[in-house]
Amino acid sequence: MNQSRQLAAIMFTDIVGYTALMQQDEKKAFNILKRSLSIHQEVINEFHGKLIKELGDGILASFSNVSDALNAAIKIQKQSNDTNEFKLSIGIHQGEVVFENGDIFGDAVNIASRIQSLGVSGSILISKKITDEIRNKSEFTTSSLGSYEFKNVTEPIEVFALTNQGLTVPRKSQLLGKLKKGKQKRNLLITVSVIFLLISISFVYYNFFSSDRVTRKNITANSVAHEWYSKAEFRITPENRDNLDSAILFLKKAIEADSTFALAHAELSRAYTLKHYFIDPKGGYDEKAFVEAETSLYLDPNLAEGYLARAYAFWNFQNKFPHEKFIRELKKARDLKPDMAEAYHQLGVVYMHVGLMDESIEVLKKSLQLNPDNRFTAVDIASNYFFTGRKSDLELMIELFKKTPDALISPFRTSQWATGLITLGRLDEAESIISAALKKDSTNLWINSALTVLLAKRGDNEGALNKIEFCEKGNLYTGHFHHAVYNLAVAYTLIGENEKSVNKLKWVAENGLPNYIFFRDDPLLESLHTYEPYKKLLEELEISWNKFRQIAIE
Repeated sequence: MNQSRQLAAIMFTDIVGYTALMQQDEKKAFNILKRSLSIHQEVINEFHGKLIKELGDGILASFSNVSDALNAAIKIQKQSNDTNEFKLSIGIHQGEVVFENGDIFGDAVNIASRIQSLGVSGSILISKKITDEIRNKSEFTTSSLGSYEFKNVTEPIEVFALTNQGLTVPRKSQLLGKLKKGKQKRNLLITVSVIFLLISISFVYYNFFSSDRVTRKNITANSVAHEWYSKAEFRITPENRDNLDSAILFLKKAIEADSTFALAHAELSRAYTLKHYFIDPKGGYDEKAFVEAETSLYLDPNLAEGYLARAYAFWNFQNKFPHEKFIRELKKARDLKPDMAEAYHQLGVVYMHVGLMDESIEVLKKSLQLNPDNRFTAVDIASNYFFTGRKSDLELMIELFKKTPDALISPFRTSQWATGLITLGRLDEAESIISAALKKDSTNLWINSALTVLLAKRGDNEGALNKIEFCEKGNLYTGHFHHAVYNLAVAYTLIGENEKSVNKLKWVAENGLPNYIFFRDDPLLESLHTYEPYKKLLEELEISWNKFRQIAIE
């Protein structure tokens, strides 16, 4: 886990109108996304930049100097315009950032994102910091658009438009980004917005009231759609494959009955994501999840469930589980709907992954308080006790799992149950649970990873290594299997192969499970405590953990 602090020019890009395009023609929208990515990759490499990650229909990139960033942005705009298929808005700022595990963090990233949000089709907007850097470079020309107070940015930022040939220079009245409320003069904008609102109300009244399809935001008046949705709602869970497949089928039927049913699109997205995470990581369900989430927000931009679905859709292996972004999107969903139990539930899950154990249990209990019937939240509360490293909590987890219906104990939970028993020295009980699970599915990676720990704990090093090899041949490095890879690291620790153990732990931390508390306090890793590479890993994880603690309290 490498971390470094550097001065960098940060660039955000966004495809203008992508959500609407996707609603009209999904295939064309995905082809545009691929074409855009190809252009970005080629040009960013040409100008010695680094493509950090894809952000839905946008890109985050960094450059070591401002000139490279601006030249890259100009060429990206030109090539995008030349396609006659899509337009971009681009925002750039320079500042000190932290590079960690292929991602970047810091105020400069936030400011660049906010500047990009002001942009219009074909524009490149930059901060005063960038303008100061290019003051003596005649190849770049700029024009000030004024100072703006952005959300979550302390000081006003003066924003400039790059005015080189071929670029769009927006009018001030067009700048509608992520600004603090009440800080800009927007009388003209408000007037125009009211007019469009009245037109929209008339349109909605005519199309919905006149056709007996009275809807309010995410609620459908179509009785057939509502019936299918009701059948699907309680089945959206990774614990039971048949239930999840049924939920997907029922939600698709709900959407067939009412294609404008935003909530059904959001829940279908969540179902697809669960299928991708836990059942079929190579089945293309991640793309389907993203489409449905974006569709739900196109239909209802203030749909809390839509933000939840979109957050869940990008929180995956391919995106290296961007926890910070996931947390912020979940908080947005929660703010839109303060009684939304599932937003608290998922916050509990992500806090669990990053080692915020007290925060996790707090929001999970809040979720259960809001929705006492959500059995899956209750199961996650049990799982929370697995990650504290305390044997008393493992005892509690085991007792809770014993009281949980079998249908809710997935192979993932079973592996936690068995590993908890192993940690407590109850090896025969662990073997019984693992054997029963393997009879149902002898190839399951979670169960086989738990078996590697059991074999290693019993001193069967050869058996443990054979099972590790078996797991390595599966789809272990996809989906949501960082928990299973953690088990392999434990097995390597128990058989004395510390280097291999730490290498696995680094991979786990870099791919979704940087749980500092668990890594530090897991009794099964005790023999690593004097091993220098392990101690260095813990130091790095502690930095990350403190960062997430700050994000959690924002």
